[in-house]
Order: sequence, then structure tokens, then C-alpha cells
Amino acid sequence: MLRFFAPLASMVALITLTHSIIDARLARFPNPEAVLAGYAVAKSIANMLENPLYMTRQTTVALVRDRRSYRMVRLSILGLTLLISGLIACVAYIPPLTRLFLHQIMGLDGAAFDQARGALAVMPFLPFATGWRNFQQGLAILKKGNGLLPVATCVRLLYLVVFMFAVA
Repeated sequence: MLRFFAPLASMVALITLTHSIIDARLARFPNPEAVLAGYAVAKSIANMLENPLYMTRQTTVALVRDRRSYRMVRLSILGLTLLISGLIACVAYIPPLTRLFLHQIMGLDGAAFDQARGALAVMPFLPFATGWRNFQQGLAILKKGNGLLPVATCVRLLYLVVFMFAVA
């Protein structure tokens, strides 16, 4: 049981580390308070809308049994991903919705509003990574390939560190 559970638990811990790496890099930008505040609000809005995709790993494990069910689950996850990406894009790119979410609901003004709007502009692409990653992780769990999950997450962290500190 531990051989099955330990890789899954370590993967969650490593994913949590991702947020700290992003925050550490954003804190080094000019006007870090506004950058961090804007990013945090934009990410929380995206997470709220993206929330249904977090169950795709479990859906894959529960429903994929053969090629037909694999295609059905994959197509369903793609449809859900497109819908969620569209919702985030609406909030990001339709000015009245942007103002509603960022200013009226979240109370942002000035530099924090501008930073949140900029961060929200790239958030519509995240559901594709989340949906695909969770679908693939579900398939790995089905094949008892849990040991690959922490390795893939470490590669993700390494890429993130290189990108955030060497490129950005």
C-alpha cells in the first residue's frame, strides 16, 4: 500500500512547492506587492473556474476500462477543458467581466488591478495543461505507474526554476 500511496503523496507536496517558486520569482519584480497581489487574485479566479478539471484524474481512474471508454473520457475532458478555458478567457478579455471580477468583487485598484489583468490574460491556457496532466496521471495510476508521477513533477519543478530565474 505504501508503494502505491507514497508517490501520490510526494507528487502533491512537489506541486505545492511550485507555488512557492513562482511567488519567489514574482517577489523580485519591480513593485512586488502589486505583482504578488495581482497574481494571487488572478490565480484564485482561474483556480475557481478551473476547479472541475481537478477531478479528471479520478474520473480517468474510475471510467477508463477499454479503448472506447478511453476515447469517451478523453473527449469529455477535452470538452470540459475548452469550456473552462473559454470561461477564463471571458473574464480575462471582456472588459466589463474583468472589471466585475477584479474591481467590484475582489476590490483591486491601480497597480494591483493592472497586474491581475495581465496575469489573467495568460490564465486561459492553464486548463489545457491541467486537464492533460490529470488525464495522463489517471492513466499512469491505472497502469500502476505511480512511480513516474513524482519524477514528472520534479522535471516540471526543474523546468519552472530554470524558466523563472534564468529566462523571465
